[in-house]
Amino acid sequence: MVSTQSSSSSTSWDVNFNNASSLDQSIFALKWGNSNDFSFANGALTLTSSASEGWSNTGFMQADFGASSGNGYGKYSVVASLDSGQGAGVNLVLWPANNSWPGQEIDLLETGSSRNTGTATVHWAGSDGSDQYDYHNFSIDLTQKNTFTVDWEPGSITYSVDGKQIFSTTSHVPTDAADGGTNESFGAQVVNAQYGAVSSSVSVNLYDMSYTASGDTTSTSTPSSKMQFLTASNVTQAVTSGEQLSISGTGDTITLPSAGSATLSGSILSNTLDLRGALSAAGWDHRASDLAKYLTSSTTNGGADLMLSVHKAGGASVLSLDLVGQGHTKLAVIEHHSLLG
Repeated sequence: MVSTQSSSSSTSWDVNFNNASSLDQSIFALKWGNSNDFSFANGALTLTSSASEGWSNTGFMQADFGASSGNGYGKYSVVASLDSGQGAGVNLVLWPANNSWPGQEIDLLETGSSRNTGTATVHWAGSDGSDQYDYHNFSIDLTQKNTFTVDWEPGSITYSVDGKQIFSTTSHVPTDAADGGTNESFGAQVVNAQYGAVSSSVSVNLYDMSYTASGDTTSTSTPSSKMQFLTASNVTQAVTSGEQLSISGTGDTITLPSAGSATLSGSILSNTLDLRGALSAAGWDHRASDLAKYLTSSTTNGGADLMLSVHKAGGASVLSLDLVGQGHTKLAVIEHHSLLG
């Protein structure tokens, strides 16, 4: 678990569930559901609602004790996947910190019975006190690891999945506590799963949740890149340009050259890839929103391998990495296992 700073309206934080055995209630003060609805395994916190327990709701969230609870403007991100027998009920949510609803609920993800469709929603209270909302569906394989992000800024809300924008709006955008409005309390839950169940249980696997305060460009974690300075690595191994390295161990930090090319094979995603030198050479500005200008990927060898390229914005490659056997891996997953800045 990595927490960059304590939770407040103006500080950034990152909770990684890879080695967690319990919920960090210094950040997520609220928790509901049965104890066995929470499980920590395979690098994730899994929330489950099941028919055998009467489809009881389960979840957790930051405190919603007043307008200044939770966090204000900034980027909120979750790395998550759904089980293959998925039904409705999964909700990655920003809840109004004053616990007033209908109100400024912002949903990074809501699910129906389809495993290939997600919904992003903005809620607000109508003039008559009714729940009003604007929703957008998007097609995606929810059983894969995906990064769901919402960027809440003064006058705008922008949704993205795996770094690709889903939609942006300037309508019904709330103000945060610092601007005289209400903050958001970040959480995840499985609720009312019985209404769209396609199996005897509904689960969501949570790998990482983070908040980056608006204007914060120095945090060790940014939503789209999932930058982390992991301290659990056992060995640091340097790779030189042109080297072909087969990785058999786990828990290593693979320090890659700042320029040239390299080939990595083996248990790549059991290790940490250090791309900081190459990104620095490429001139990356450390802004998560700009990372795609400097780091891209494409499949090679008939889709079997993944070619990762670090390059100047709109310019030539600084470093190219051939990741053997990783053609099925999304760039967001590679980023999640990398040191980026």
